[in-house]
Amino acid sequence: MPTHANEYADNDSDSESDPGYRPTIVLMGQKRSGKTSIRKVVFQKMSPNETLFVESTSRVIQERKLSGIFLVVSL
Repeated sequence: MPTHANEYADNDSDSESDPGYRPTIVLMGQKRSGKTSIRKVVFQKMSPNETLFVESTSRVIQERKLSGIFLVVSL
């Protein structure tokens, strides 16, 4: 069975060996599915119970606060 991994490989200069490499994490989903709550629990250490009172987000939020932190994500 042929694999198509090379078709989807990113050939730009962004690679984990590049010192300026920054991973991009995108949270996508339907309205009111918990994207903001996930962001607050994982990145801002908010208690999951507290996220019940988080206001709805009506715009795209882009954060660049993760520099210098080791982040291991397993999906």
